Amino acid sequence: MEPSITNRKLPAGWAHSPHRGDGFGGTHESAHFELRAEPIDVRANRPEEAQWELNLVHQIKDEYKTNYLIGYVATKQKAINQIVYLMKRLNEELKLQESIRVFNPQDFISHLDIKTHSDISFEKITHE
Repeated sequence: MEPSITNRKLPAGWAHSPHRGDGFGGTHESAHFELRAEPIDVRANRPEEAQWELNLVHQIKDEYKTNYLIGYVATKQKAINQIVYLMKRLNEELKLQESIRVFNPQDFISHLDIKTHSDISFEKITHE
């Protein structure tokens, strides 16, 4: 059976979000954050360990939406595991902040411990 995030219980404050194709993810109850995983186009000429792209989407009000590339993983199962882990980490980070308005996605991503995330091939943060 193919792995599915819908079979996993998500951390508090997160709900499954619909995606096209094989992509998946979750939206935070604040509606300011979405974590998602998308399969990489096979024509993208990426190494085998980079089959899924992990992204954090930060939305301010209903007007501004910024996509932050977190990195890549090799399998859908690793993508599911990392998305759920990132949801937990984001919850922890938001508890430390006085409000969601002061949250900085770039700081969040840059402070992820790369050694802890050996499944993720980290990339520099990009804005889309």
